[in-house]
Amino acid sequence: MNKNLFHTRFLSCFVLKISFVLCLLYMLSACKTISKVGKNPVDEKSISQLLQLLSDNEFKPDWFSAKTNATINLGGKENTVSASLRIRRDSILWISFSTLGIEMARILITQDSVKMIDRINSKYLLADYSYFKKLLNTPISFEDVQSIVFGNSFSLKEDKKYRSAYIDSSYYVLSTLGKRKLKKNILEDRDPNKKFVQDLWIEPVHYKLAKINIEDQKNNVKMICQYDHFKTLDDSTSYPFQNTIEIRSKINIGVLLDYSKVSVHKTLEFPFGISDKYQKIN
Repeated sequence: MNKNLFHTRFLSCFVLKISFVLCLLYMLSACKTISKVGKNPVDEKSISQLLQLLSDNEFKPDWFSAKTNATINLGGKENTVSASLRIRRDSILWISFSTLGIEMARILITQDSVKMIDRINSKYLLADYSYFKKLLNTPISFEDVQSIVFGNSFSLKEDKKYRSAYIDSSYYVLSTLGKRKLKKNILEDRDPNKKFVQDLWIEPVHYKLAKINIEDQKNNVKMICQYDHFKTLDDSTSYPFQNTIEIRSKINIGVLLDYSKVSVHKTLEFPFGISDKYQKIN
């Protein structure tokens, strides 16, 4: 294999840094708006009603597999790869990255560990979630990664509480900001003294998460996840075939995912073996 073809040194660093992020992934433009789902006015609902509807309609397959093209932006450098994704809910997340039909890397994420094989440079990584915390300057769990892939709501803080519900462009929005703070922040920047802000946009047809915005101002972290192009799967559930994510932290990372195939409820295997000839990444 011609290693120069894949820009060996660049791709090695690139794949390592996005090993977690491709389970999270990029929104190409932070200003991109959610496409409206209808012209009819949305009936007002309470915070508790919206949370219950969102929970009732979460995407929770026992098994999940997909093929996608990923456009990745890391620190201003953009690249496109193909990815195969497999998940056993609440247990294992497996990804294989390839370009020109040749596998570049393979990743296995469990509840307590992250493993990666860099096939371009014959190296491997064994880490726990402190690796993600150091990379992104915020704590991340397996459940957070899984929720981002599934398009379910999540939070980087356990004690978050939604304090207001309103309607924006035919979407329901839940916010951790109270109504007074919310009105003030429509015209002004977020309160610099506020440590944590989270907003959820919910489409009013299937009550699926359309967008989530998280600002951890104390740790200087911002994350935006957006879900579009919902399609009905074989089991009659809906899944977004376009997933965009932006993470602003110590480094700016982003991915745009375009899914070409999604399958659920089929038993999967998660092959992962490390050659004795591979060198461990410290």
